[in-house]
Amino acid sequence: MAKPILSCLAVCCLLTLVGPGSLRATDNASARTGGRTPELRQGTGYWSPSYSSDEEKWYRVFQEGNFLIGGWQDIMRDVLQVFPPEEQPRQRDRLAVLGERIGREWARDNDIRRIDDGKLRHWGSLLRQAGRKKAPEVMLATIHRIDQEVNHLLGR
Repeated sequence: MAKPILSCLAVCCLLTLVGPGSLRATDNASARTGGRTPELRQGTGYWSPSYSSDEEKWYRVFQEGNFLIGGWQDIMRDVLQVFPPEEQPRQRDRLAVLGERIGREWARDNDIRRIDDGKLRHWGSLLRQAGRKKAPEVMLATIHRIDQEVNHLLGR
């Protein structure tokens, strides 16, 4: 009897956190109006005052993950394992910039963002495949490919 109740609670929690039909859902009214409170962004280490609190929340999920998915910080840690120690600081910086660009765009309202959940899954899959090969040159090529796709999507 406890298992169906726990399953129901898990589904309710999941839908509350990620919204039906999407990895995330945003409140458009909040993003357009009162959600912009600069004091909420101070000290996060990630954010800009020009984004809504809702966008900040999703950017933080992108970076840190949640109980369902790992975040960009976890991905970076895994990707960096492919590189020799002397190369890791340079690649960490490169990945941090890439993650910031991806995360800021993904965190935007679903109606206007140019990077969606499908792209995140695709790029995550590419990085996992490259990581299994344990070859720095393969990982570098994969990071470059993702960076080029992000540039294209963001019109750069």
